[in-house]
Amino acid sequence: ILNLIFSFAQFVAPSFSVLTGLGQSISEVSASTIPTYEVPAGYAFSIWFVIFTLAVVDAVRHGLPSSVPQTERPASHALASASLYALSTLWMVIAQLNPDSAWLVVIIIAMWLLALGLFFRQLQQPEPSTWVERRVSRPLFGLYSGWLTLAVFLNFSALVKEAALAAYGVSPTGYALLILTPGILTGLYILVKSQGNTWYGSTLLWALAGIMVTNSVVFVNPVVFSLALLASVAVGLILWNTHKTSPQRSA
Repeated sequence: ILNLIFSFAQFVAPSFSVLTGLGQSISEVSASTIPTYEVPAGYAFSIWFVIFTLAVVDAVRHGLPSSVPQTERPASHALASASLYALSTLWMVIAQLNPDSAWLVVIIIAMWLLALGLFFRQLQQPEPSTWVERRVSRPLFGLYSGWLTLAVFLNFSALVKEAALAAYGVSPTGYALLILTPGILTGLYILVKSQGNTWYGSTLLWALAGIMVTNSVVFVNPVVFSLALLASVAVGLILWNTHKTSPQRSA
């Protein structure tokens, strides 16, 4: 029941300000934010629609009576996913009411850790037998944790950027490298630990492509563009090598 409630809630949460008249909508907050080198192009954030849709389908499917044996999805998994969706909902509501809140960073870190836990728990389970499990449940937490890997660093960037630039005299390009490099290295490490999971790796490629678009269309920044390009090549090589050696496990 909690999964059903919060999966639908996080799907509706981006419209919180429109529905209640409080705060600013997500689009208004995004429009008021000055574009920066480290943030992917706006279209890349459409991945949230895919993630939220998969979460709703997954919650509905596992909420049906006797649809899944109790041993296949234990209560701890259900509690973790419901907590993830609840925090996601809370994050979006706070972002619309107070986009400068430091709580946003704390919440998104908690979301990331929950998503990673669910992602790796799935990888430890036997290969699913049903189409829905393979094409809904498995992709869901791979996409969720993959996108949040970089989102954690970008949220931290939004919180401290102005102060950091003023205090230490770091250039905008240098700051983008300081934020993106640890995020990319973390993503590559998790990708290797997940044995080149296709869904996680594809999400990294999607985010990196958005960063390349930002630094070739919105701005012309060859340094940040090159970093994203090299990271994309690294992700592609890990995925290719994994599919070459173990095509079934990587999915």
